[in-house]
Amino acid sequence: MLRHPTFFEDEAEAPILLLNHGYLTPESAPAALARTSTWVASSGVTIDPNFAFDDEAPVTRIIERDVERAFCGEVCQAALTKVLAHVGHKVGDYGQGMSYAAGFLLMFLEPEVVAQLVLAFDQEERYIPGYWRAEAVKFNVDARVLGAMVGQFFGPLMGNLMEKGVLPQNFTQKWFVGLGIQVLHYEALMTFWENFLVQGYEWLFKFGLSMFMVVGEPLSQASTTAQMYELLRLDNAVANDDIRAAAVQGAVEMEVEGEFSSTIVNLRHHIYTTEVKPALDAAAAYAAEAAAADAADGGDSDYDEENEDDDEVYYGEPARRSSGGG
Repeated sequence: MLRHPTFFEDEAEAPILLLNHGYLTPESAPAALARTSTWVASSGVTIDPNFAFDDEAPVTRIIERDVERAFCGEVCQAALTKVLAHVGHKVGDYGQGMSYAAGFLLMFLEPEVVAQLVLAFDQEERYIPGYWRAEAVKFNVDARVLGAMVGQFFGPLMGNLMEKGVLPQNFTQKWFVGLGIQVLHYEALMTFWENFLVQGYEWLFKFGLSMFMVVGEPLSQASTTAQMYELLRLDNAVANDDIRAAAVQGAVEMEVEGEFSSTIVNLRHHIYTTEVKPALDAAAAYAAEAAAADAADGGDSDYDEENEDDDEVYYGEPARRSSGGG
């Protein structure tokens, strides 16, 4: 999309470019395109040159709204709509993180390539399968895994956050599900993505640990939940581009032991079996009891699907991320 002659005019106010901070300009676009021209090869994802979009893929209401939350211009919106409809239809589900990942990549790569990359992120185990789901169980597990690792490396800090209700399932959403796009300025974001494409989920854990190295001290001094979330989101009120760059550079320079990946895998299994699965089973049992009670009452329900509000959508709100249109 950067090659389109009116891109910078059309997308001057695009939400996805809020953290561009002057990195992408008409003058810098050729260098950015040259830089990203190697991304597909470095990822190792196989791209089918005969790929074709599924023209029958439905465009759901939530896709329409997320497209508007990414781009302003018709050209970019049309391309993103086509990619999201295709990927959502193939996956059979949809999560808002798809729109940011696809939208970011569309600025540099062709839609046919972007659709295949996003599908690979969702399907290949080395990336983030299951993150972009209405019920994002795998993301929930990985968020808790990072929380456990932070507890191991940074002592009581994680416990202090948990006591104040600052949960990894919440503060890692924009790191893991949103792949940094709402957190990092573009100069740092480019490096983030170059490493994610090569390293997959391991890079996300490195970045998460690096974040705590960078903001750990102010986190330990924060007195309110709001202050803690501001730091973990790298909000402009408490962070600048130097801090954002330091978080990425810390992950780049992080030296991990050979068992880093196996540690993540083992923690995934432990946390799923001891924490997440029991919670899922309890929720399923409660839902079954509620359904039985509802049937006994003749099918009356206080839930009105038409009143469900999707104007404000955040990563990881399962009730709002269905593939059936919101």
